[in-house]
Amino acid sequence: MATYRFHVAQALLAFLAIPGANAALVMNPGDLVDIRFTLTNPICPTGPCDTLMTILLADGAFFAVPGAGSLYNGSSLLGSQPNTSSAVFRSASSAFAGDSAVIDFTTLLDGSINGRLTYGLLSGTYTWTGDSPGAVIFIGHSTPGGGSFFAAQNVVTITSLTLIVGGDVPEPATASLAVLGAGALLILKRRRA
Repeated sequence: MATYRFHVAQALLAFLAIPGANAALVMNPGDLVDIRFTLTNPICPTGPCDTLMTILLADGAFFAVPGAGSLYNGSSLLGSQPNTSSAVFRSASSAFAGDSAVIDFTTLLDGSINGRLTYGLLSGTYTWTGDSPGAVIFIGHSTPGGGSFFAAQNVVTITSLTLIVGGDVPEPATASLAVLGAGALLILKRRRA
C-alpha cells in the first residue's frame, strides 16, 4: 500500500510540473491577450503625463518569447512595441530612455481613448490559474535622464481582460474578403475539374 501511495504522489507531482497542467488559462503562440481600459483625468505629479507603461502578468511563463504589445484607440493602432510583455508607449517629448513606441498622446491626455491593448506570443506558453489574464497599466511622467517615472494615481480602469485563442476576431471587411477569396478558389477548382 505504501508503494501505491508513493507512485500516486509521484504521478501527482509530475502532473503539477507539466507547464500549464494546473492552469485555468494557457496562452499559446497565435493567441492574444486583449485588454480594454479607460482613463479618467490623468494628472501627473511632476509634469505632463507622457509615458504609458503596461505589464502583462502571468502566473507562469514556460520558454515564452513574447510577441508585440500593441496599443489601440478603438480599432485605430496608435503604436506597437515588438518582443515584449511590458510595452511602454510615450509621447515624442517624453524623457523616457528605455525601449518604447512613440505615439500621439492626445486621446490619453483628454481621457477620450477607447483603450485597447493586445499582447501576442511567439513561442512557449503563458499560464494563469484564475479565469482571466492579469495586467497593470500606469500613465505617468518620465523625468529627464529617464531614471524616474511618477505615475498618476487612480486614473486607469481596466474594463476587461480576455484571452483570445487563435488571435484576433477578424474585422467585418476582412471576413468578407476571406469569404470572397474562398468562393473564388471554389469556382477556379470547379472550372479545372
